[in-house]
Amino acid sequence: MISLNLSPVVQPSTSTFIRSSAPICSQAPLTPLGVRTRMTILQKHGGSGGIKDRFCLEGIEVNIETFQQAVAAVKDGYIRRNSFTFFTLNLDHCVKLRTDLLFQTAYRHATFVSADGAPLVWLARSLGCTIERVTGADLVEPVCSALASEGARVGFIGSTEVALRTATQLLVERFPGITVAGCFAPQIDNPPSPTQIALCKDAVREMRCSVCFLAFGAPKQELLAHALTAEVEGCGFLCVGAALDFISGQQVRAPLILRASGLEWLWRLTQHPVRLAFRYLRCAVIFSQYALARLAMTRLADWRRYAGRV
Repeated sequence: MISLNLSPVVQPSTSTFIRSSAPICSQAPLTPLGVRTRMTILQKHGGSGGIKDRFCLEGIEVNIETFQQAVAAVKDGYIRRNSFTFFTLNLDHCVKLRTDLLFQTAYRHATFVSADGAPLVWLARSLGCTIERVTGADLVEPVCSALASEGARVGFIGSTEVALRTATQLLVERFPGITVAGCFAPQIDNPPSPTQIALCKDAVREMRCSVCFLAFGAPKQELLAHALTAEVEGCGFLCVGAALDFISGQQVRAPLILRASGLEWLWRLTQHPVRLAFRYLRCAVIFSQYALARLAMTRLADWRRYAGRV
């Protein structure tokens, strides 16, 4: 059964948008098992007093709308030495959010959430929200470039030792101003155990970094980021998935033309068919629910306009 939430919510204004936390849509609470489809537009007061529309999916507000805003948010967090998490919401995450309570909790407390994936961008734009696709894989180099002018110390946790070594060497060559504070490639369970969290906490503290990239894939990296923000002050954690594997050449990313046309998923499916086939099938199912919900919203709006004329 599809339940649509069409009424707006107006919330109190915040001091600045990019430093807001816990992007939760109050009218679209998360519930286990995904009994309802939750896709809403949340109306919020912007910093200048105007009304801003925010796209919400599965109860999570996408509060990073552009690539430029994403980089600026991370740099601002670094300068202020804020603790923060940066998640990139995609269809696979939406599937997991319906059943994984720990994943829901991590997303509830995320500081920054962007839309990762063409389907989410399409849905948001069809509802009148102009957002850009901002992926973890695309964030690493622009963030390093922005932080290079600050002489930032950045840390890297995840992926493999080979990928970390190669990727960090390339990043230092491209962005000489940054300092690689350290690399750590531990084995992480789903969910991360207290021992694994403690090891990563000790590693981050030893690195003394203010920004740390986590490269484990979902939901491990998001769960770890959420846990570490409670243990380490003054450090931001960006969940970047396979970004370091792409930079190091351990994996080959889809050609730019496929990324631009929203077909990166097809490239990945041909590279890893066994691992990704069922995952993408579940993504197709949930996207079809969102698309049907969007169609129903359009039909309801048409009916209301018609009813108002008769």
